[in-house]
Amino acid sequence: MAPISQSTVRSELSFSGVGLHTGESVDIKVLPGEPGSGIVFIQDGNEQVQIPASWELVKGSSYLGVTLEKQDEDPARTWRVRTVEHLLAAFSGAGIDNAIVVVRGSEIPGMDGSSKCFTEAFQSRRTLVESKSSLRKVKVLKEVAVSQEDGNSRWAKLSPLEDADTDGDLNISVHLDFGTRMQPQSFSYWRSEFITRKVLEARTFGFMSDLEGLRANNLARGSSLDNTIAFNDNGSVINKEGLRFPKEPSMHKARISSRKASNQGLDALGDLRLGGVLSGRYESLRPGHSLNIMLLKKLYSSAKNFRFV
Repeated sequence: MAPISQSTVRSELSFSGVGLHTGESVDIKVLPGEPGSGIVFIQDGNEQVQIPASWELVKGSSYLGVTLEKQDEDPARTWRVRTVEHLLAAFSGAGIDNAIVVVRGSEIPGMDGSSKCFTEAFQSRRTLVESKSSLRKVKVLKEVAVSQEDGNSRWAKLSPLEDADTDGDLNISVHLDFGTRMQPQSFSYWRSEFITRKVLEARTFGFMSDLEGLRANNLARGSSLDNTIAFNDNGSVINKEGLRFPKEPSMHKARISSRKASNQGLDALGDLRLGGVLSGRYESLRPGHSLNIMLLKKLYSSAKNFRFV
């Protein structure tokens, strides 16, 4: 596998918006990172507390989001950053390996519910620069799998790439099945296709019938039709603008399910970035953030499962 140079942002980038779950106004600044430093989150005003983007610091994950957490020197204080997955997907898809993210608030802004705003800023301003150090990837050597039973069977697995596969890339395949709510659908892409396949533009989604229960549990408080695709239980879209990239009417149902699947593919890419720059094949049925974190823990539970390259 040929060495690949590391990249970071050339200059500061700023983003403002509303947290999808807290509903709070939040701001972040993305700054250049040193080679080998990875993605690091810092709470504004507390620069001494660094929270690396690592599965080992995931203290709160559910079907709906990932929270990174680090204990302060004062045991009574804990620093948290919520809903990091869309930004991490943008870093991964845009090929940014090292960056510092200064967060004012407790959550990453939801923007339009996708990684589009982040990724386009990284690309259109040509903020990628190469370092002199080679990028260290994590090559999957053995298949690892995890599953959950919560009324619906869920599973996820990582397996090695075959010799004929794209060298050093990550393939992501997601299978969704929402029963009577939506037609089953699958979506597959390579990490290197994140931009060309427009996965970056896939917005987060939900069913209107679930909203009251989510907000009762202090979730989705910042969710709106500006940042979320809302579905009725019959699969119809509530948003007036409909879905992005409209196709022929006969493709409507498949298009609905495909957009939902591609959003889960975006989430999976962000979650897996917490395990480093992986080289392998990922596949899942009814994935969720907690399932993906379980998978990373399983991968790193034995040195026989992976190799740094």
